[in-house]
Amino acid sequence: NAYDRWVAQARDYGCRRFAKGHKLDGLTAVLDYEKGRLVRVLSRGDGVFGSDLSTNAIEMKNVKMCLPVPFTGSLRGEVILSKSDFAEYFAPLGYTNPRNSASGVSSDQKGTGLHKHLKIIFFDCVGDDGSAAEEDRIRYMTDILGLEVSPTDFFDDPQDLWDSWLQLAAVRDSLDYEIDGVVVRVNEIGIQEQMGSTADLRPK
Repeated sequence: NAYDRWVAQARDYGCRRFAKGHKLDGLTAVLDYEKGRLVRVLSRGDGVFGSDLSTNAIEMKNVKMCLPVPFTGSLRGEVILSKSDFAEYFAPLGYTNPRNSASGVSSDQKGTGLHKHLKIIFFDCVGDDGSAAEEDRIRYMTDILGLEVSPTDFFDDPQDLWDSWLQLAAVRDSLDYEIDGVVVRVNEIGIQEQMGSTADLRPK
């Protein structure tokens, strides 16, 4: 199957370990920092052009204007609305679901104040973090930058990873935020770069 073929390809490149994280169902955002200070927040858009979310993002629950270290680079995360906050604050106003609410409110310029109920769960950073592997990068974002990061597990055995995905599917509905799957990555960042991207800029 496709999973086995991908694992075989990753092994051919020398991959020894895999990372598995939640595929959060929200709006992807990129937060740019210079020497630890937030410069701008942009939506991913089409991968080339996005919308400026800065005004609303700085009032979201967990966005840091200043990081504890002078990091320069980009932090990537998903703007999400928890199911519990959706039920309390958004459903009574006629909003249909957490995902569309998070996406719409993030870029809303009407000053409704609802963006204060949103938060960003981070999954990647690109910059001067010095990480050689996903495992290092996750640790840097949590332990050094103090960020809330998408729950991530690491596996040497691809079968254990597959079994873990099946277990997550069984408890998915009990999570307080929506996911639409998992993201599996090669742990070694150098191998990620060697494997390259598809024509639509998705990492292989």
